[in-house]
Amino acid sequence: MSDDEEKSLPRLDSTATLMPYSYFRLSSRSGYGAGNRAPGYFELLWNAMNGNGIGETLYLYLTRLAAAHRKAGNLVSSAEVIEAVRPERRH
Repeated sequence: MSDDEEKSLPRLDSTATLMPYSYFRLSSRSGYGAGNRAPGYFELLWNAMNGNGIGETLYLYLTRLAAAHRKAGNLVSSAEVIEAVRPERRH
């Protein structure tokens, strides 16, 4: 939204403000002391608890983490993800 578009919006007095959040704004790495250290994981967990299947959370998280590493140029194989979720490896 441009500054002109923002200025053209109607204004009302308010006692509360809603601010859109981003993962960075929720992160303690931004300097926000009450930040969430893993908002992406908790979003996956929330979605799983609301119908997607709680048992899928680990798999979704690790595959998305691997994809993010690959996008950043790191070498992460599918075999590493598979090994991480093998039942006999979990405690």
